[in-house]
Amino acid sequence: MPRLPKWFVDMREKESESVKAKANKQEKDFAKRASNLGARRQPASGALWSAKGDVRIGGLALGDNKFTKHKSLSVTKEMWEKVKREAMEQNFRIPFLQIEMAETDRLIVLDENDFLMLLENYMEV
Repeated sequence: MPRLPKWFVDMREKESESVKAKANKQEKDFAKRASNLGARRQPASGALWSAKGDVRIGGLALGDNKFTKHKSLSVTKEMWEKVKREAMEQNFRIPFLQIEMAETDRLIVLDENDFLMLLENYMEV
């Protein structure tokens, strides 16, 4: 099998590093924006079996952050089931996905029941 040219390997490594750096920045930014709600980043998320989720909000919500440099991102059943399972295992009430894509607003994906509960609580205030 022929070796790839060094310039190609370097370009691919640089591209993957920049996506990872942007994903880490996304997690930090989200935790900072939601800090008044008790949000914090999960240290070593994905690296340790006990470090579930990317962001925790108080004792209420646990979320995974998804980032793509593209204009679309597919939310799969596996993605959703994973964050739901991890939230339940850690005794968090609301699982969520925070998504950032090219050329659009940041998005939050919630279960319909959690969305309705949040609206009800908001309307009572």
